[in-house]
Amino acid sequence: AFNVHGGLLPRYRGCNPIQWSLINDEKNAGVTMHVMTEDFDAGDIVAQRSVPMFWNDTWREIDARLTVATEDLLREKMPSVLNGSYVVRQQDLASMKYYRHRRPEDGEINWNQSVWSIYNLIRALVHPHPGAFFYEGTNTVILDRKVGIHEVIALKFGSAMQPLPSEKSVGVSLIPNVLVPPGATNPEDAVTFSIS
Repeated sequence: AFNVHGGLLPRYRGCNPIQWSLINDEKNAGVTMHVMTEDFDAGDIVAQRSVPMFWNDTWREIDARLTVATEDLLREKMPSVLNGSYVVRQQDLASMKYYRHRRPEDGEINWNQSVWSIYNLIRALVHPHPGAFFYEGTNTVILDRKVGIHEVIALKFGSAMQPLPSEKSVGVSLIPNVLVPPGATNPEDAVTFSIS
């Protein structure tokens, strides 16, 4: 028997490979056809296809890209699978990682993480997944839609965070400028502040 797994093996064995790939800030996702064994996602690889993950993708755009890649893979490899002429390669166990199923509570935003890491978490969990979330007083704020990097910057350095100690001690406020300057290569590098 054969399985088509929605992740690049052996690095993304287990559950939710697209979500984990986004959270881990990978540049590519993929699909793998492999021989089934008693262990999940552990069999020899018949074929793989890789697709790019762009910085403004959510998991849904990546999933659509993987659907096309899967159809291409099946179209190309099924004849050899059916007639028994397929060739396999073993998985590199040194590169193997297994990821568990993500739970709704895993979507809580940790504001101590970088803007980019928070942005990756949000885009990995948009609807119909439960969404990333944070607490604002007694309210739970759920982010289950596509957001821009500027929104994450505003949340991290705005009302979602307690004032920085330096603000209290010297009586100044740091105001994040949410516009990314032209020519910025890394959105994380584009965070600038005004002082009032």
